Amino acid sequence: MFQYGITLALTRLISFLFTLLIIRSLPITDTGTYYYLLGITTILEIFLTWGSPVTIQTQSGKNKNSNLAFSAGILAVILGFIIFILFIISQKNHFYTDSITTIGILFIISTTFSNSLTNIALAHYRSKLNIKNDIYILLAKEILKFLVILVLQFFFILNFENILILICSINALIILSVFINLKRETEKKSIELKKDLRYLTNQGFFLMLTFLVYSFPIIFIRIFGYLKFGKEAGGLLNICLLTNAGFQLYTTSWGMAIKPIIGRLNNQKDTTGIFKLWKDTNQIYTFGCIVIFTLAVVFYSPVLQLFKLNPNLTYVTNVYFIILFYNLIYSLGAINNSFLQMLKLTKVEIKAMSLSLLLYPIIIYYCMYKNVETLAWGVVALELFKLSVQEFVLFFKSDLKFVPKLMFHALIIMIAGVISLCYLI
Repeated sequence: MFQYGITLALTRLISFLFTLLIIRSLPITDTGTYYYLLGITTILEIFLTWGSPVTIQTQSGKNKNSNLAFSAGILAVILGFIIFILFIISQKNHFYTDSITTIGILFIISTTFSNSLTNIALAHYRSKLNIKNDIYILLAKEILKFLVILVLQFFFILNFENILILICSINALIILSVFINLKRETEKKSIELKKDLRYLTNQGFFLMLTFLVYSFPIIFIRIFGYLKFGKEAGGLLNICLLTNAGFQLYTTSWGMAIKPIIGRLNNQKDTTGIFKLWKDTNQIYTFGCIVIFTLAVVFYSPVLQLFKLNPNLTYVTNVYFIILFYNLIYSLGAINNSFLQMLKLTKVEIKAMSLSLLLYPIIIYYCMYKNVETLAWGVVALELFKLSVQEFVLFFKSDLKFVPKLMFHALIIMIAGVISLCYLI
């Protein structure tokens, strides 16, 4: 698991460098538009995958059906066709605006399909504990993007449109290669497409809702921040999220590394093994989160300069520290998310999270008449609520008798909150 986690961290680092090149090549307004388009892809990707990556990974250690991944790819294509027709119809009057151009539409479509099929393929290999192919897909995808844009930067002026065209081209190659790979893995004699599609849609509904609720703060920043406060504000919010990429790199690597192990242990009904894994990972993981937060606080000025932001501007540092606080809370709940998904507690979680459907409109309405800093505090509130729900679901609904860490996490959040407020004042 350690070796796999290192590889995942390396992959995320390359992805971070790719995004950093884009940000440093574009004005902040174009960065805002870029992440606005990514926000749309995030929503569409959730619907296209329909929770299938988690459904596939929960089969780890079972020989139920080796063709679930291929069927999930077919489901993504079907759903994608329907969704994109509706999307194009809804955006018909905005094709030639400065926010969504024709190239922007192609970027949204290609990125959505590329990410969806890649996640399905990764879930397939993780369910088989086939780390070699998993690593190949991850590294190949990110290295290809990074090297292409790095080389082209020396020969051409990379403007916003050229970057979108470049990414669309890379996405097309990824879609083709991943689909061919999934087709090659398919056992033709045991294809039961109709049965698989029914199984995936039934299992994935609550997972899809969970991902939608989980992703709302990011979607909120990328789409609402852009539409309400403009391109520059949208760019600032998303750049501040990226400045704290250490959290994203750290949490994603841990989550992706342990999910297949949780799935295998759960299918083997090894409660003791799951409990030990949970206890060991949380101790190390939480310490890592504290270290990353501390480094981000101490070195905030050079970090902001690296991303072409002025650390002497009050509103810039305000947004930075609020988003930093958000990322810490998000990270503390990331491991919880992995266990909830793989232990099939998402139905319980989504019912508890349904209360957030009342919270979201209130925060959106309040932020409409305020400023960017208020919006950032809004996503902090949403993330605190989500973390609280996760902790209580794990504690009260799990049969694993998890060690209560509610007070410990609450203490960390209180201290981090005080530190962030000190910088804001």
